[in-house]
Amino acid sequence: MITQQLLDDLERVKQQLGTEAQTLEDLWQSRPLLWQALGWSQVQLKLWLRCLKGIEEAEGGNEVQYSLPTSASPESDLSVEIAQIVKAHGKPMPLAQIKNKLPTGRIATEEMIKAAIDKHPNLKIQGPMVRASN
Repeated sequence: MITQQLLDDLERVKQQLGTEAQTLEDLWQSRPLLWQALGWSQVQLKLWLRCLKGIEEAEGGNEVQYSLPTSASPESDLSVEIAQIVKAHGKPMPLAQIKNKLPTGRIATEEMIKAAIDKHPNLKIQGPMVRASN
């Protein structure tokens, strides 16, 4: 299960990519305990990187360098997307349906969705439903 601590650690990795480009090997070596806690291999890390919205890949020598420009969307963007989905729905929406309504290519676990909802000032979980205020 992905805990809030692991989500926070992944967010820090994204912030790190926003400040400097890194190779897959650099990322892998810099946070071995995180990848171990997630149970990820280097292939899974590479998949996660490629799924990040706004990620840029550039050839740097023999290896690909990954970076996430500061203009790219952070995790808080997930909460904005959820708010748009719930508002477009026009009434409270089951949490389980939100995952299916996310844009194509956006990958999020239920825990990530709940964390994003908690961070958004106009979203609230009440039982199995997500409500938008305003």
